[in-house]
Amino acid sequence: MENFDLSALLPALTCNGQTVSAAAWDCTVVAAGETDAGRRTVREFTAPDGLLKIRVTMLAYRDFPAVRYIPEIIGCGDQDSALIEAFHSLDLTCPLPAAEAAVRATTGSQNHPCDFSARHFVLSGIEGQNRLELICDEGRSSGNWMPYVGIDLTPDEGLEIAIGWSGSWRLTCGIGPAADHPGELRCRFGMSNFAARVRPGETLRQPSVLILQRKDMNAAAFQTVIHDFMVAHNSPRDSRGEILKPILPVTVSGGNRRPEEMQKVIDYTVRAGLPADAVWVDAGWYGPEHTPDARYNCGDCWAKYVGDWRVNTGVHPSGSLKGISDAAHAAGMRFLLWMEPERVTRFVPILQEHPEYARSVNDDTGLANLLDLGNPGAWQWIFESICRTIEENGVDIYRQDFNMDPAPVWAAFDEPERRGVNEIRHITGLYRLWDALREKYPDMLIDNCASGGRRLDFELTARSHSYCRSDYSIPRPGNLPRFSYTAERHRYQIVMGQNATLNTLAWVPFQGGEANAANWFDDGEIFSLLAAGIVFTLPDWDGGCIRREFTAAETDWFRKMFAVANRVRRLLTGRFHPLTQPRTLDETVWAGYECVQPETGEGFAAFFRRSGAGPTRVFTLRDIDDSAEYEITDASTGTVSRIAGCDLHHFTVTLDKAPDGSIVFFRRV
Repeated sequence: MENFDLSALLPALTCNGQTVSAAAWDCTVVAAGETDAGRRTVREFTAPDGLLKIRVTMLAYRDFPAVRYIPEIIGCGDQDSALIEAFHSLDLTCPLPAAEAAVRATTGSQNHPCDFSARHFVLSGIEGQNRLELICDEGRSSGNWMPYVGIDLTPDEGLEIAIGWSGSWRLTCGIGPAADHPGELRCRFGMSNFAARVRPGETLRQPSVLILQRKDMNAAAFQTVIHDFMVAHNSPRDSRGEILKPILPVTVSGGNRRPEEMQKVIDYTVRAGLPADAVWVDAGWYGPEHTPDARYNCGDCWAKYVGDWRVNTGVHPSGSLKGISDAAHAAGMRFLLWMEPERVTRFVPILQEHPEYARSVNDDTGLANLLDLGNPGAWQWIFESICRTIEENGVDIYRQDFNMDPAPVWAAFDEPERRGVNEIRHITGLYRLWDALREKYPDMLIDNCASGGRRLDFELTARSHSYCRSDYSIPRPGNLPRFSYTAERHRYQIVMGQNATLNTLAWVPFQGGEANAANWFDDGEIFSLLAAGIVFTLPDWDGGCIRREFTAAETDWFRKMFAVANRVRRLLTGRFHPLTQPRTLDETVWAGYECVQPETGEGFAAFFRRSGAGPTRVFTLRDIDDSAEYEITDASTGTVSRIAGCDLHHFTVTLDKAPDGSIVFFRRV
C-alpha cells in the first residue's frame, strides 16, 4: 500500500450490467482550495451521452491519513438518464500482499444482548470463502450493522471505512472469482435499494465516504487514531467553534410526570449536590388533554400522539413546560426535551389537514406513518413545530427519536424505475432539518436516538451526540412492577455496555449508556455502562424521590457516581486506547480501555472482570511516562496513592467479585 492514493478513490455506477468508474468520464475541476482541515476539491464527471453528471466533493485531511467525499448524481440535458442499476459510492480495488484479507465489523443496535459485538471475517480466493456482504436494510443506518468496517490487508496495513448514510446500505467485499480480480480485494458500498433514471435538473445525493489509511500500525492501536480524528473533525461544535460538551443529565422520566413530581427530582438533585448539568424530559408530554399511565417511563399514550406537539394539559395544566425549564435553569442546569418528528400517527391534527404529508404501509395501528421530509410543506411544518417547541418551552438540548423502520414505506411509494428516490429525499431532508436547527440554535446540542442507537453513522455523529445507544437496557412496560428482569437479561446488559464502549467509541466518541434502577448501588455495573455520558432516572427506584426520600447512604452513592461520570466525560475527549481486543458476549475474559490526555498526563482506565474470568490481570496502559510518578485514585473507594510510571504502565488489577468493574484515575505528578 506504499503508493496507495486515497485521493484517487472514486464512485462507480452500473448500467446495462456493466460497472463504469467515474474516472472513465470527462472530468472538470469545479473548485479547489485549502480549508482549515485540508484540501477541498469539487470535480464533475460527465457521461458520454451528456445526460448525467457525477459531482464529487472531496476533502483530503492535512493532519490525518484520511479522505472524505460526497457523491451526487445530477441529471443533465432534456430527458431522463439511462437506468442506473446500482450506484457504488465506493468501488475500491487493491492488491493483496497475502492470500487472505480480514474484514472487521460490529453488529448494530437491535435491542439485543449481541448489540455492538465484534465480528471478524477472513476472505480468501477459495470459492465459497471469497465474498462477504453486509446489509443494513431497515432504513436506519446502524440497526443490523454499524456503518464502519476495517479491512486488514496485513496485520499492520489496511483501511478503515465509514459509510455516511442514515438510511439503508449494502457493502460487499470479494477476492478472486467473486470479485473478477484474482489476487485483489474489491470492496463496494452504496444504498441497498437504488435503481433509477435521473431526471433533468435533478440532484440525487448518495452515501458519503470516509476512509482512513493504516500503515505500520495494528488495527487495535489504530483505534486511537480514529478516535482522535472523529473528535477533531467529526464532532458538533458551538458558535465559538468549541466541541459541544458531553451532558451529565438527570431525567425526571417521561413527560407523563406531573410538574410537581418533576420539581421533586430537581430539588433532590440540588439538595444532594449532584453535578448534573441537564434535566431530561422524555416522551409523553404532548397530545390532546388526556391522563396517561404514570406508573412507568413515558406512560401508555406516548406512541399514540406523536405528531401532535401541543403540551398535554391533562398533565401540565398550564399548557407549557416552561415552569420545568425555568426550574432547571434556576438550578444551573439545561433543559432537554424529547421529540419524534419523522413519525406521525393517524390520531394527530396535521394529518386531518394535510394527509399528503405522511405515508404508511400495512399500518393497522395507525402509529407508523412516516413524515415525508421530501415534501416541502411537510418539511416546513415540522421545522416550525420544532422551533416553536424549543422557544415556547425553554429547550436547551433537543432530543430526536425515530421509532419505525422506514424502508418499506420508501419502497412502497417509489415510482417505476425510481427505486431509492424516496429514501434519498427523506435522508437529505433530515440532514437539511438538522443543519437548519444547528444554524438557528448554534449552541444547542442535538441528542440522537432511533429506538436506541440505530442511526450512529458519521453524518449524524457530526451533528449530534447519542446518550441512549441501545434500548436493551430499558425494561418493557409489560414488566410492571418495574425491573422484573431475568437474570440473563440483566447480566447481558452489563456485558453489552462494555462491548458498546470498546467496539464503537473510536468512531462514536460522544455516546452514553442508560442506567436503570436494576444497576444502582453497584459500582461495577455503572462503570460498564459509562461512556461520555450516562443517564440516571431517579424516579425509577421505588418511586425514588417521588414516593420516598433516598437514604443518606443512597445519596452518597449517587454523589460518588455523578462525580466519577463528571470526571470521565472530561477525559474522554483525550486519547482512547482499547486495552483488550474487541469483544463479544464471551464471559471468560477481562475487558478494558483507557482515555488519557498526554499533554497533562491525566487520564483514567476502566477494567472489567467478567463472570468466568480469573481474579487478576495485568494491563498494559498507553501514553505513560515510565520515569515519572503518578497519583492514582480508585473511583470506588476514593483511595489516593502514588505509583511509579513503570508500574502504572504495566498495571495489575485484582477484582475478587465476578463480574465486577473498576475505574482508576491517574495524574502525572
